[in-house]
Amino acid sequence: MIKKAIVFVVLIGVSIGLCYLVSDNADEYINDSIMKSAEIYEEPDYQEYKMLEDSGQLVRGVYSEDFSEVESDHGDQIRVTFADNQFLEISYYYDEKKESMINPVNCWVDPGARIYFEKPVSVNEKTDLYGFYGFEAFVIEDDEQSPTSVEIEVDASSILIPSAIKGKQLSIIPVGRYKNRIVTFSDYYVDEKNQRKELEGVWKLNDKEITDNSAEIKPTEGYNISYTFDPLKHYFVDSSPECSYNQSDLEHGIVNFDVSGLKEKTDSFEIELHELYKGEYKIATKGLVLGNKTVTIDGEEVKVSSNKTTRQYSLKCGEQIVIRSEKELSITDCAPLTPAEVKNGSEYTYTLTAPPIRSGSFGFDPKNYSFEHGTIVFTYQGKEINKKTSLADGSKLYYEARQLDDGYWLPDGEHVIDVNGDETDKKIKEI
Repeated sequence: MIKKAIVFVVLIGVSIGLCYLVSDNADEYINDSIMKSAEIYEEPDYQEYKMLEDSGQLVRGVYSEDFSEVESDHGDQIRVTFADNQFLEISYYYDEKKESMINPVNCWVDPGARIYFEKPVSVNEKTDLYGFYGFEAFVIEDDEQSPTSVEIEVDASSILIPSAIKGKQLSIIPVGRYKNRIVTFSDYYVDEKNQRKELEGVWKLNDKEITDNSAEIKPTEGYNISYTFDPLKHYFVDSSPECSYNQSDLEHGIVNFDVSGLKEKTDSFEIELHELYKGEYKIATKGLVLGNKTVTIDGEEVKVSSNKTTRQYSLKCGEQIVIRSEKELSITDCAPLTPAEVKNGSEYTYTLTAPPIRSGSFGFDPKNYSFEHGTIVFTYQGKEINKKTSLADGSKLYYEARQLDDGYWLPDGEHVIDVNGDETDKKIKEI
């Protein structure tokens, strides 16, 4: 009777004899003398198996029933039992056409016969990274002896039963494997012609720098992903999937992803940056004005005279420099900033506006939207929106439910709207 067994691995198309097992009558052991004499430790297939074994990526089938010896004389026939793997769906057959299905509890075959199987199907609902890896097999002499590993031949659809085990019992265990995921990384900015330009920021996986824009992630290991860039040249615009917004980190050129909150199927990480608009403009009082006059530039008091003063700036797309003065001013050499002037009584207000991130935009005001069964909160570039904001075409507007009536919820998945002019309004109203 067998309750539990962990033994011999056979890769499809490759047979390796491994004496690694656990049973009712034996604790876990490896027959080193056999392994060493056969030089199995040096085989690449064994080394791959051991690596997967040690990393916890292999999941074996187990026996869910007692296979007590059936009181019947089958001569030299071999009794074959099959373990169950909860994550693999496998059917076994006596014939190549797969018309005569095997009862896994009571299967007897002749030595040298073949057992056929359908391609194993993964039924692991938690991940699509789990799949069939191969079979383990061993021979049961009787209840008083430990199972013994056996070499079997396996191809894409059949198992060859060894001829040398007449009158004995062969146990077959399907083994599944959690596959590594390949994830890719990219970073870019969009220029004034709406053309994508690749960048060369630094991606890190578990604090190790990624050098070829892709990496393998073992499904049994935790991991973290980060990205760094030069905040004196660029600023953060957007990411896919959504990153862990920390304004201080972003201002210092650091982007982190909360991997624990990501969907398992996230296979690509992408970051959009934009170049800072850096330059200078000239400012002076207009007309005949004696001495220096005080103006405010972004709230800072600055002395200005009829002689032109050069001021430097570093702005993100759409940001403004606001200048207030009681005297009319002359502002020149400010391109690509767009100047504007407004006079209100005796005060002059001048604005210098950096170009938008893209040619198109959508004016979004959360006050214009209401939702019957709850409150929806919107965020843009990591900040909650509570006033009218210009959203650049091609960027992303995220939303989440802050309060919902009983019995109502947002669908599963990422709650995001791709900004696209007036189409954005329609998408918001469809939430």
